[in-house]
Amino acid sequence: VRRWTVEEAAEVVGRPLAEALACDQGLRAENALALGWRPSHPGIIQDLVAGSYRSSSTGSTGKEAMTGALVVDPRHPDLPSRQGPRPVTTQPSADNPFPHQQVTQTAPVELQERLFRRAASLPGVTVQDSCVSMPGARAFHLDEEMAGGPEGAFQCAREFAHIHPAGDGSLHLTLPGGVREEAQAKGWGEPHPISGTLLLFGPRNEIELETVWQILLVSYRYALGDLGPDT
Repeated sequence: VRRWTVEEAAEVVGRPLAEALACDQGLRAENALALGWRPSHPGIIQDLVAGSYRSSSTGSTGKEAMTGALVVDPRHPDLPSRQGPRPVTTQPSADNPFPHQQVTQTAPVELQERLFRRAASLPGVTVQDSCVSMPGARAFHLDEEMAGGPEGAFQCAREFAHIHPAGDGSLHLTLPGGVREEAQAKGWGEPHPISGTLLLFGPRNEIELETVWQILLVSYRYALGDLGPDT
């Protein structure tokens, strides 16, 4: 912990916030907690360091820097609804097991790559070929010593998710039951016709990128063993 003067803080978070934080303020939330409120968003310290108040010489946005900040509550997921009609997807079968892919409403390549970079930077994750998907898919594998999740948290070996090539941009990933059901109900994906693994539609814009990222983070936490299969 290091003390900041108001001037030092103003250089990092801006003068209005620095002066507000310097005031002698106290806030308690006993009544809100008694009514069932449970905070799930990043706290002020995390937000100052890596969130919307963070300044960056690299041009990254605050949310881009919040690599591991899980905002969705996996135990009580409440995702926004995906807007518009569902994309067209391929429908393989046991007799004709071709790849399950998103055909329309393809995510812009820039957003695909931003999502990929976030996932690839998660602790313990290495990018390898997929052991279940088509050639060219980039898979996220969790290091063995960190893979504390149940068998259902992995598609094969320690692969919990993969992103399809740029002409598609969707993902397959594992999720605990409650989040998987919520994602499907709100229009963010559909189950693989054979395996049941969720096909998560690629993000079409900045807002969708954040929702898709949160769902992918739940998959990562599931693989780590932080979440049970019925969460």
